[in-house]
Order: sequence, then structure tokens, then C-alpha cells
Amino acid sequence: TAPDVPGATLRYAGTDMKPLSVGGIGDTVFERSMYRARYRLVPRRPGALTVPPFTARVDGQKGTSEPVRLTVRKPPEAGRPAEFLGGVGRFEVEAKATPPSIRSGQTLDYEVTVTGPAARGVASPPDVSRLERLPAGFRVERRPDVVTVEPPSHTFVYRLRPTRAGDVTLPPVRVALFDPTTSRYLTKATPGVPVRVTDVPRFDPSSLNYGTPQRETSGRPRMTRDGAAATRRPRSRKGAA
Repeated sequence: TAPDVPGATLRYAGTDMKPLSVGGIGDTVFERSMYRARYRLVPRRPGALTVPPFTARVDGQKGTSEPVRLTVRKPPEAGRPAEFLGGVGRFEVEAKATPPSIRSGQTLDYEVTVTGPAARGVASPPDVSRLERLPAGFRVERRPDVVTVEPPSHTFVYRLRPTRAGDVTLPPVRVALFDPTTSRYLTKATPGVPVRVTDVPRFDPSSLNYGTPQRETSGRPRMTRDGAAATRRPRSRKGAA
């Protein structure tokens, strides 16, 4: 049973089993194995961090581990770029727009995805303010993030609604994370994403076909002012009997 760790996220990452010894007396076989449960700890704040004891129960027996005390260091302030999102470790970043072609007034989803171990510590979204200054007149709406535990990824989702037609390129988005192996900040950028916005077809009154109006023929009922139906009778010719 895993404990709650204040100031950190603790996730189960699998269990390994290793046989240690096998013996037997007659028909009775004795086997001794070691089970190692792995958990992944992601601190959310610097300073002293204590992982409370774990509890294990097997065949009515109960055991408790010792607490683990750690010191969490804050990424250095020196050299920290404005694009830093809080993640630590290796990473890649990509962007895509779905669908790539829409009409003015429709919406598309723009996604910026960070993959790799550093995605586990990403805490703040990237800067996409340049989208609102594009000629297409995008209206930007933040949507819920999509987080995958294994393999680790963090996707930022934005819903874009263009107000003007034209071919535009969504500008690159810069993302910076801290690399503990080199003790340096690494900055990577997504490629530009082309989007085509077409105008809504305009209404053309000349395209309507009303047809040829039918002439009223004798003998067909017609409506009077009071709503009653009347029948037009043919007039008699002059000189007729």
C-alpha cells in the first residue's frame, strides 16, 4: 500500500519478481522469492521531502518500511529562459493542427505535445499569444490538457476559431526544460504548422429558380375576399342562343 506524499506525485510503475532459493523435503517444496514494487516520485516543490512508510501484507503477515527523506533542489535561476515549463530531463516537442483546412468561423484543435521523462514535471503551459496576432484573426480557447503516464507525455490543447480567410502558418512554439546531466536549460521549438482558411460561400440571388408561374384557367376554383371558394364560369358569346 503506497502512502500519500505531500508536495509530490507518487505513481505505481510495476513489480519485478526474482527467485532467491528453492529447496524441498520429500514432496514438499520450499521457494523463496523477492518481489520489488517500483514507484515513480515527482516532487512539486523544492526543500525537504519525506516519503512515509509503505505497508505490505502477505499471507496474514504485515510489514512496514522505513520513511525516506530527500532534499529537492530547485532548478537554478541563472540562465533560466522565459519558455521554461518546469520539467526536468530529456524531452521532445511537436505541434499539429486538426483539421489543417477549415472555413472561416469553424474551429480546429491545435496541440503542443511534450514527450520524454521531462514531461512528468511540466507544470505551466507554453506561450501561444502570437496566434491571436495572425492575419486570420484567430480566437484562442484553452482546452483541458492530455497527460499520458507511460510513455510520459503532456499535450496542451487549444481550440482556434478563425474570423478571416487566408493561408497562414501557425508560428513555432518554444519550450525550455532543465537537463540535469549537463546542468543546463535546453530550448526546443516546434515547426510552423500551415493552415488554410477558406471563406464561406456568399449568397447569390440570381442562382435561385422560381419556375414559370401558372396561369389561372377557367373552371378552377378561386378564393374570394371572405375566403369562400368560387368557380369562374365561361362567358357566353355575343349572339349565342
